[in-house]
Amino acid sequence: MVSELYFTAEEQTWSANIKRAIINMLQLNQERIGRTDEKNVEMEREIVVKKENEYFTAVEKTIEGDCEVAYTVVSEAEKTTVTKSINFEKCSRRTDIMYNIRYGSECNMCKDSEMLHPQTVYTYVLEKNILKSVEGRSMYTIMLNEQPMMKTEVRTSLTLENSKEMSHQIELSSERKEDLLYSNKWENQIEQFYKNGDVVDVIPFEDYTNKIEHISNIVSDMIEIHENKPETAHQLARLIEMLQGATLTFTFLANKKIMSLIENSLAIAGTRIASIIYSNS
Repeated sequence: MVSELYFTAEEQTWSANIKRAIINMLQLNQERIGRTDEKNVEMEREIVVKKENEYFTAVEKTIEGDCEVAYTVVSEAEKTTVTKSINFEKCSRRTDIMYNIRYGSECNMCKDSEMLHPQTVYTYVLEKNILKSVEGRSMYTIMLNEQPMMKTEVRTSLTLENSKEMSHQIELSSERKEDLLYSNKWENQIEQFYKNGDVVDVIPFEDYTNKIEHISNIVSDMIEIHENKPETAHQLARLIEMLQGATLTFTFLANKKIMSLIENSLAIAGTRIASIIYSNS
């Protein structure tokens, strides 16, 4: 089981997270490390000898957090199938960004009002103790009044095509030590920009010269739509997304006509820049 990762100082966050995702899919707890369920040692020995089916739980560090995971092992003559599911109700650490959540005391109301319900399951196939393939399925459901309102599903897979000996030794780097959890450094930079505007150390948005032209085209398309249709909401969402990355320099370049058309969208964006523009208007 991998607990620590080493990156060079120049490694970009997105690149490190891709490597985390690959390593996370290969995390198969065959040694039953960190097992949490009650077990009978003699029964466990018997299972190993007979290669019967087995179920156990353990605490693992995954890309989504430090959580309890449940393993189901089904052994056949030539093949073993292992299913691993993450119990998000029993996580000591997650990678989410949360707002206005209190940690000093229990909050049953907070738990009841959680809208995002994640589910993640991995399926491993081994032949003669060699991992042949792994498939991952993650589903994130937004619930409102106990009814599913929106669902996003992500599927991943890795398949062993061939294997060969390494031709050279990989040079290890100890410049930056991190763990397997997804790094939300970029998301935090975005939140800091929303909060503080241009004074942040890093502006996490790409600076391109034709942003005003793009915004003008979106506004023009919205004007041509005379009724509130799904396309109107789609265009408004695009406009807000672009304005959330707007800097003061950009807003000064925008002409008065464009600014008058996007004031409401700036208010919805709710960033520090939007607040400054509103105060000066």
